[in-house]
Amino acid sequence: MATRSLSAVGALGALVALSLSGCALTAQITTGKPYAASDGTGGTVDGVVAQNLLLITAGVGDKAALVGSFYNETAAPVSVDVTVEDGKASFTIPSKSTVSVGVAAGEQELIATSTVAPGLTSQITISVDKSASSSKPLPVLDGTLPEYKGILAELQATGS
Repeated sequence: MATRSLSAVGALGALVALSLSGCALTAQITTGKPYAASDGTGGTVDGVVAQNLLLITAGVGDKAALVGSFYNETAAPVSVDVTVEDGKASFTIPSKSTVSVGVAAGEQELIATSTVAPGLTSQITISVDKSASSSKPLPVLDGTLPEYKGILAELQATGS
């Protein structure tokens, strides 16, 4: 009799454990999906991956700097043209390489005059090898967040 009760308890425990773990067996795991963990926008244009792109400015009518990076996934160098507001930048990205855009030494620079207030969105157009092109909303931020305060200070100090 005691063996039968123990078997029933064991079977019930196994059934409860299986029921509770069933969700993990059939449900899509959200953390397995890639996403852009950033303040900026991203996307891919003809093998060039744009990452964490945003526009830093103090306000409407002030200088604004594009910040972010571009990665070339392809096996050949590519020419990239980027347009934001009244600013334009062109650069070549070697195969399997990254180019950073910003105001720091060694970064490509795109300076524009902002027509949009921080907290809103502007528009960015990315063209690769003068053929593939994509436009999308671009977040506009100011120096409120500590990680962007230095960029805004550098932008204002450069006089670019």
